[in-house]
Amino acid sequence: MPGRVQTRGFSIIDLLVSIAVMAILISLLLPALTNVRETARRVICQGQAQQIGASIQMYSHDYRGKMPYSCRFVEDDSRQATLHRRNSGLPVMLAADTMMSRVMAEGSSSSRSNEPAYKWDGLGILVADKYLSHHAACYCPSHRGNHHLESYTEEWSLRERGTISVNYQYRVPAETSVLDELPPWTTILTDGLETKSDYSHVVGGTVLRADSSVSWYEDEGQVLYDSLPDTAPTDVGTGSGGRRGGDDDSWKRIDEYQSRNRGRR
Repeated sequence: MPGRVQTRGFSIIDLLVSIAVMAILISLLLPALTNVRETARRVICQGQAQQIGASIQMYSHDYRGKMPYSCRFVEDDSRQATLHRRNSGLPVMLAADTMMSRVMAEGSSSSRSNEPAYKWDGLGILVADKYLSHHAACYCPSHRGNHHLESYTEEWSLRERGTISVNYQYRVPAETSVLDELPPWTTILTDGLETKSDYSHVVGGTVLRADSSVSWYEDEGQVLYDSLPDTAPTDVGTGSGGRRGGDDDSWKRIDEYQSRNRGRR
């Protein structure tokens, strides 16, 4: 009609160009958003490690300075460990290295039935004895493996039954199980080390040291990550003891890093 201004609508080409531009912008933003989310998870993980460190300190004060017990022993034949066992009367196998928090008690069964009996172990002792307020603190939000918090909901609710794994590798060093006797930079807890998928952050890990400080281990070149197996040995997750599947030098590598950077947090 005369005097009316006519406007042209979007064509199909305009729409496709707009979609393409939005897709490019989203692809550019996604890595940044992923990094932000991982940074937030890392902060939560370190906060949980601090809670565990405080719980271990409280436990050690009540048990003559000793760290929580674990039956997941690792043989250590060093002269220092042998002398310590001889002088303290501790078991032949001293060093513990585990992700388990409840294990099957070997050679025993429940008094009420023929079902196997279970016992708390490692970090699970802290939860069972109320040193750690909630078991959720033992599960890293960046975990990529099979041991998610939700995977053990039933086992945690059944206070006497079922094996339970957590996301942190708990260590009783070969030198001594007395917390105050360890060098302050000694690592007593870090990301799971049984398989690659248990090592939650891939590029490094949260580290809890013997002095209860929490720091970050930078896995340069992902050497530690690459040393871990793709799948766990058959005895991992049982109460039978035995060595985990990772590189025996993993703890040494982390300790050396902490020693070099012990002035940092």
